[in-house]
Amino acid sequence: MKTFQHLLRAQGEPANLTLFSSTYDLFALCILKANKNQDAKELKLLFKELFHCMRVISENEQPENRLPFQAADKLRTFGMVMKGCLDTVAAKKQEQMAVIEEKHQNKQIDEEDMEEVQEKLGKITGAATYIGECTSILMEVYKKDVVGVVDSSVKNYFA
Repeated sequence: MKTFQHLLRAQGEPANLTLFSSTYDLFALCILKANKNQDAKELKLLFKELFHCMRVISENEQPENRLPFQAADKLRTFGMVMKGCLDTVAAKKQEQMAVIEEKHQNKQIDEEDMEEVQEKLGKITGAATYIGECTSILMEVYKKDVVGVVDSSVKNYFA
């Protein structure tokens, strides 16, 4: 998947938009599977690559070729996918924070352990970072037309 963004760039517009549109469903299925498995690392990798692909599309010259989701229902569905993944990230983060709190109370955590904990938290919340980046692209290209999707899907996590 790391090379897909380069394929999109090489295709140029409007072919890159067609290619993205035809492969987005595969991206979404992989994201849904990783979310079902609560695999935060995989979610991060998938959203990172999706962000890079969406960025390529958003840089197309013609305004009509900058919209990664041509149909409103695809955009709403993407919002629901992001929300589901952010819910998973929040739950995994909460679990990790509970473990940290328990270790603190039992005085079982030292500075070295804290570095490891911070690294784990970074891996857990990495997907949220790239979901935020995807949201930024959506806001940039759709402007006010995407506010409802953002409000219902990602705003609560980042608020």
